[in-house]
Amino acid sequence: MENQVRRQLELGQNLVGMMHFTGCPMLIEVMASSGMDFVNIDMEHSPIDIGLAAHLVRTADAAGITPFVRVPDVDAGLIKQVLNLGAQGSLSRTPGRRIVARRCRPSAMPLRESAVPAPRSARRSMASRTGPRGHDTPIAKSR
Repeated sequence: MENQVRRQLELGQNLVGMMHFTGCPMLIEVMASSGMDFVNIDMEHSPIDIGLAAHLVRTADAAGITPFVRVPDVDAGLIKQVLNLGAQGSLSRTPGRRIVARRCRPSAMPLRESAVPAPRSARRSMASRTGPRGHDTPIAKSR
């Protein structure tokens, strides 16, 4: 499947897409039918695992919307899995930068050599009011 988002960006076009946290395939179909160009399936801030991500990527393909998957960490094995599922790209957050792995270069992703010390890891998991997380669900924001 050709990456329509990449092609449209190369042509200078504006694109519209959404994050997907619920794991509900019907919402991806609604996004596609409303004219959105892409969906970011979020495995970092939701209960979506690799099995459900596979179903959501297939739903996006069938509905005609470009699927991307946000993985919880820079994990070369997981990134390769989501790209092999048919995701057109993989997003992962690391401190201070955002990495995009394109389907044509999955081996370009760096591997983490050592575990993050526990205190730093705990700070990274905190909500954005007190830590560096990129998104909070409405329930987390209310606590």
